[in-house]
Amino acid sequence: MTETQKPYWNYQKWPACVGLSKIGRFGRVHTVWNDPDNCSKPTSWWMRIIPMKWIKWDKDGAYIIKIKI
Repeated sequence: MTETQKPYWNYQKWPACVGLSKIGRFGRVHTVWNDPDNCSKPTSWWMRIIPMKWIKWDKDGAYIIKIKI
């Protein structure tokens, strides 16, 4: 293999976000991951005040507006 050719497993990202959940009385938004050691991670503090239908998610985590440059 040359330096320009990388094996397939170098392109994989692990773990991946698989969903969102609201936890607790005040609605703290958590991202749910397929990582067995840390399956739930809290999001930024400002996501508490944004309606859940505006928060989107993909394999990289939660976001409001995602811009690809």
